Amino acid sequence: MKGDPDKYIPKKDLIDGCYYYGKCRNAHIARWSAEKERFYHWRHKFAAVFIESIPCPEDEFNYDVFFAFAKLEAKPLDVEEITFEGK
Repeated sequence: MKGDPDKYIPKKDLIDGCYYYGKCRNAHIARWSAEKERFYHWRHKFAAVFIESIPCPEDEFNYDVFFAFAKLEAKPLDVEEITFEGK
């Protein structure tokens, strides 16, 4: 995926419960939780699929973060429904 990390959506503009198209080491789509102040994404590893959380760039300076570039208007079709503690 292409995207300039300097042009990500700032944390203050993220909307609770929304899906975002972006970039991190293991995902291109993630959902923002304002309560937890983290993104959640579906990690595929070998035959397993599980949910991982990842911080936004403002909260982490040394490890992987999710750079959100665009808000998705609807839940992606290939994203499994999960229990979510935000909206």
